[in-house]
Amino acid sequence: DNARTDIDHTTTLQNHTSMITGRPVTGETGHQWTDNGNPKLGQNLHRNRNQYLASVFDVAHDHGLKTALYGSKTKFSLYDLSYDGQRGAPDRTGPDNGRDKIDVCMVSGATISLVDKLVAELKGDQPPRFAMLHLSNPDSAGHDSGWNLKSKSGDYMKSIATVDGLIGRVLEAVESTERLRGRTAILVTA
Repeated sequence: DNARTDIDHTTTLQNHTSMITGRPVTGETGHQWTDNGNPKLGQNLHRNRNQYLASVFDVAHDHGLKTALYGSKTKFSLYDLSYDGQRGAPDRTGPDNGRDKIDVCMVSGATISLVDKLVAELKGDQPPRFAMLHLSNPDSAGHDSGWNLKSKSGDYMKSIATVDGLIGRVLEAVESTERLRGRTAILVTA
C-alpha cells in the first residue's frame, strides 16, 4: 500500500521510467532519466544512459504479447521514441516479434479519449496483453488549483471523481469481456 519506485524522485517521467524499467532513477543501476519535460529531438532512454534499458514492454512484446501505451501527457512520447522499430532491442525470445515494443501508442491530454480507445481495444478481437494507462486529471488539477481536498473550488476532488469514473469504465470493460474476466490484473498507482 505504500510502495515507491524511487523514494527520492517524485516527478512524472522519473517515476514512470522506474516503473517500466524496474530501475531506480540514479546510481550505478539507475536509468538516469531526470528530465520531466517533452523529449528533445534525438533523445531516448538508451542514448541518455549509454546502454539499452529493457522495459516491461520488451518482456511482454518479446513473448508475443500485444502491448499498448495510453499516456495523458505528451512527455510519455519518450517511451514510444525509446522502444520503436529503430531503437527497440532485437527480439531474441522465441519467434521474432520485431523491435517495436509498443504496438499501440496514444499520447493525448484528452483522458476520456484515451479510455475510449483502451476500452475499444479491450473489447476488440486482439486486446493488448499489457497496457499502461496514465490519467493526469488529479495532477493537473492539483497544479492548477492546489491539492487541498477541502478547497472552495473543489477542482481537485472533481478530478479524482472523474478518474474514478474512468477507471470504473476500464474495470467494466474487463468484467464484461469473457476472455478478460478473472484473468486480468490491474495495478493502480498514484
